Amino acid sequence: MIIKGKNQETSSINRKRRIGTDILFGAFLIVAISGFIIVYMKINPTNSVWMLNLWCRAFIHRISALISLIFTIPHVYKHRKWYKKLYPLRRKSKITVTHSISFFITLVITIALAVKREYAPLEIIHSVVGCIAVVFISIHALKRYYIIK
Repeated sequence: MIIKGKNQETSSINRKRRIGTDILFGAFLIVAISGFIIVYMKINPTNSVWMLNLWCRAFIHRISALISLIFTIPHVYKHRKWYKKLYPLRRKSKITVTHSISFFITLVITIALAVKREYAPLEIIHSVVGCIAVVFISIHALKRYYIIK
C-alpha cells in the first residue's frame, strides 16, 4: 500500500494547473502564428501559405482563439485577487497590466468583428492591438516559465 504524502498531492495539483496553462500557451501560439499568417495573406493575396487558403487560416485562427479564451477564463479567475488590487498600479507588473488591457481590447474588437465582418478599420485595429498583445503575453509567459527574468 502506497501512502501519498503531502508533496505528492501538491505535485499532482500543480501538474493539473500546469496542463491548463500549457494548453493556454499552445493555443495562444497557434492564434499568434495564424494571425500573423492572415495579416501576411491579406497584404500579399496572391500567395497561399502551406497550401491553405485564407478561409482555412481564418478558421484555424478562430478555433484556436476560442480554445485560448476557454482556458483564459479559469486562468484569470485564478488570479482574480490580483485584478481586484489592480487600481493601485504601484506594485503591479507593467507587462501584465499591458497584456491584460491589450487582450481585453482585442477581445472586444473580435466581438465587434463577429457582428460586422470585413470592416477594414476594425481589422487594422485588431491586428495592431493583437500584435501588442502577442509581444506582452509572450514576455509574461516566458517569465512564468522561467525562461527570462
